[in-house]
Amino acid sequence: MAITGERSIDVDAPRDEVLAVLLDVEAYPDWQPDVKEAEVLKTDAEGRPAESELVQDAQVKKIRVRVRYEHDGENGFSWSLVKGDVKALDGSYRLEDAGSGTRVTYSLVTDPGRTLSLLLRGPVVDRVRDHIMDGTLNALKKHVES
Repeated sequence: MAITGERSIDVDAPRDEVLAVLLDVEAYPDWQPDVKEAEVLKTDAEGRPAESELVQDAQVKKIRVRVRYEHDGENGFSWSLVKGDVKALDGSYRLEDAGSGTRVTYSLVTDPGRTLSLLLRGPVVDRVRDHIMDGTLNALKKHVES
């Protein structure tokens, strides 16, 4: 069962500042409560993350994933699963100017696989999606604006 969603939030900071926070993958555990470990394994020619490994607390178990990034300059980046404890994981952060700040749009498509899918049924899926998406965006806003 796939969990999909897209949400946006306005952050009171310039786009380059927001992007710098999002590209600092190894600092994710400092501001994303569900990310317990983050390590950049490869960088691209511009020093941006090209591949990283993250450990996330999925409440029922810790999930380890390795993702590969595709960058779109100042407009954000996307990621896709290389390998891990889930069947699929694709997402993106898109950034655009919003008045004096930045609108961040977070998209996510994940399939937790058979084992976790047995636990994620009906309204539980909605709560998990809301927790992941709203929690991440609200944590980003709080971190950048503080």
